[in-house]
Amino acid sequence: MDKLDLNSPTILEAVATATDRAGLERLRGLALDKRRSDVALTCATRLRTLGTLSWIAASQDSAALERMRHNALRERNSEVTRACRERINVLRMADWHLNPERPRERELMHWFVDSMERCQALKAAAHGRATRAVRTEQMLKRHGAIKTMARAVLKPKAGVNFVLMVDHELAEWTIESGCLRFADLLAEAPAAIAVSRTRLADIGRDGRGMGR
Repeated sequence: MDKLDLNSPTILEAVATATDRAGLERLRGLALDKRRSDVALTCATRLRTLGTLSWIAASQDSAALERMRHNALRERNSEVTRACRERINVLRMADWHLNPERPRERELMHWFVDSMERCQALKAAAHGRATRAVRTEQMLKRHGAIKTMARAVLKPKAGVNFVLMVDHELAEWTIESGCLRFADLLAEAPAAIAVSRTRLADIGRDGRGMGR
């Protein structure tokens, strides 16, 4: 930052992506002395953003992060939006008993989130209002993603979410499809895999490549 020229035509762009807080503070002071209010304002804005990113990186509050993500989306702040999403995913994996160091478990987490969002969107359209998958969220925290998937399909007949998604041609996003897609992670739940395969076969789907 100390090497930046206040008269450079790219000064504002450089400040907008800078990560050196101390350098930004010095540049802001210099810009104020030189009456470059545009540079001083950009420095102040960037310093606030860096403070926000630091808070996000340390936050344990998923609800607050989700609110901040929505606000950032509305303000078209892609940097904060991305940071919130990444932190939410880290917290989510811990809550769901998944290991972020394992690619397949990260893939499962993203797939499960997409599946829930599609299902909730269908329910919102049907009922005219947004809903939360509260019971599913509770089960995920209590049993973890893998056991929750197995428990969800091990029932005498297909659940309402399966029927809803199949009716809307989203069979590839049902939990049954997830069980087959991530069969390697459900190795200790062979019954869940067998039920999923049978249930999908009954609607003319074999589950191969589901959700890809």
